[in-house]
Amino acid sequence: MKDQPLSLTALVAGLALAGLAVLGAAGCEGTETGNPFQVELRADAHSSDPAAVAVGAGGAVVVSEAWLALDPIELAASSDCDAADAVADPPDFGVADHAASGAVLEAFEADAGDYCRAVLPFVRASAPLPEGAPAELEGSSIVLAGELTATGTPFRLVSRLERAVELRNAGDSFSLDPDRPALFLGFDVAQWLGAVDLTSAEIDGEGVAVIDESSNADLLSAFEAELAAGIELYRDLDRDGAVDAPDDELLASGQ
Repeated sequence: MKDQPLSLTALVAGLALAGLAVLGAAGCEGTETGNPFQVELRADAHSSDPAAVAVGAGGAVVVSEAWLALDPIELAASSDCDAADAVADPPDFGVADHAASGAVLEAFEADAGDYCRAVLPFVRASAPLPEGAPAELEGSSIVLAGELTATGTPFRLVSRLERAVELRNAGDSFSLDPDRPALFLGFDVAQWLGAVDLTSAEIDGEGVAVIDESSNADLLSAFEAELAAGIELYRDLDRDGAVDAPDDELLASGQ
């Protein structure tokens, strides 16, 4: 039988299908580098100057409890830095004592690539509180407790500050890499309390240096002014939930 010539309609339809096939192939290639992978994010209190302010023991000031009330951490991709929603199910540390033994671990999925900022919201905790949490944490975002080693004077700092702290990189972006999937979120108590002269705090009737909105309010203001500067995000190469200088790269710091 002699071949029949293609109609114009059939020719257009064939070209359209061919075009869709090309686009589909391109789309598959494009998603290969953006496939999500699991990120391990560990958070813990630590000290950049343990002789002055230590976690657990050993410093002139010792922090024994670091209760933080946090909303989920938001990440913004460099391609759209105004939208901090690059991660569908962001890590959520909730309410936890970050001076307790061992870092807190949260795992989440993210696309490999460049990110311009992370946003860490401090919020006020509500009942029911976790087991072991101090009563002062209800309605507050931060409770730090410890003592001054020289005098044995206990202190308790209570902040109701609600603030979303932005963590940024001086080089404008940082990368998430499936070959290096572990990160460390550090709360530097030396940075937080280095500007707070706890020795000048007035002591209450129970012998405690209480620092809150009604007692030693000037010291509370000094602490809150350092809140952002004391938060840093590192690449945690050995997944130990600690800063191992100089190997662990600083990715972003609070602004």
